[in-house]
Amino acid sequence: MVSGHTGFKGGWLSVWLKHLGAKVTGYSLAPSGLSEFYKKAVQGNYIGREVYADLNDFKKLSQVIEAADPEVIFHLAAQPLVRESYNKPRYTFETNVMGVVNLFEAVRQTGTTPAIVNVTTDKVYKNNEWVWAYRENDLLGGRDPYSASKACSELVTECFSKAFFEDMGINLATVRAGNVIGGGDMSWDRLIPDYFRALIENRKLKIRNPGATRPWQYVLEPIFGYLLLAEKLAGDTGNDWVGPWNFGPLGNPLPVSDLLNLLENITGVALSELGDREDVHEASNLRLDSTKSRELLDWEPKLDIETSLRWTVDWFNRSRVSDDMYAFSVAQISNYMRDG
Repeated sequence: MVSGHTGFKGGWLSVWLKHLGAKVTGYSLAPSGLSEFYKKAVQGNYIGREVYADLNDFKKLSQVIEAADPEVIFHLAAQPLVRESYNKPRYTFETNVMGVVNLFEAVRQTGTTPAIVNVTTDKVYKNNEWVWAYRENDLLGGRDPYSASKACSELVTECFSKAFFEDMGINLATVRAGNVIGGGDMSWDRLIPDYFRALIENRKLKIRNPGATRPWQYVLEPIFGYLLLAEKLAGDTGNDWVGPWNFGPLGNPLPVSDLLNLLENITGVALSELGDREDVHEASNLRLDSTKSRELLDWEPKLDIETSLRWTVDWFNRSRVSDDMYAFSVAQISNYMRDG
């Protein structure tokens, strides 16, 4: 089962699961006008059942989980945007905190026993703006509503794991990835989608925080980690894999300005210019230490930032002339697994 399957990462995960031969139940809000990847690569290609509903519809969520009786649940449904969380703090906390409570409680009450991967974010850490990378045992925190809500989701996960799921034989983990880029992401207030929108509309792209660094990574990198972890959680030694896991990118994080320079060199179109400073707080420096995943899961990021940007541009360019991007997406997955 994949919650948030109409979203960007949930869509890519669903395509990969289908490619592996899984039968998938998707649970998500109905696709919006920004659901580019879902509409072009997932819709019409789903294996199993799709349900369009809210995480806060506890009765519906429970019915779907009971009917599906999933072996694994990947929980990705969320309000995922920092700036949007300032505009809608109550909705952000309802979705990102009570949504995960509803999911776990539905599992508990229905008596199903899936392995569960709760997808949070690198922004769950209390950000000290230091140069060192954050490890899984560093303090949680969050100044903005999005980060705080995801830190709360981590606490909810630990609570349910210790209070209920250990005794039920349910293995539960959280996964924290960096700033994910890739084909089909057209969300608002994200750098690469904003660039593509500016490209389509033939206008300049205003950059608010050119010096902010982020752990940029291609969407397939953390998803591969989620799949490896889910396999472990669902196995005979699954309890050994419970807890938080980082999945960060190759190399050092790049500032926004350097990332845009690379992107503009690939497309040949320079659009960025300095805009007004950010009017809400966002972290300036973010780094993830993925030593635990490397050493215990044998997971390694494969794509450098230039390759990640080229694959993103390739998907965007092909999608401009094709409404059937499923095969192209599967080809990227196959290339990633074969060559990296």
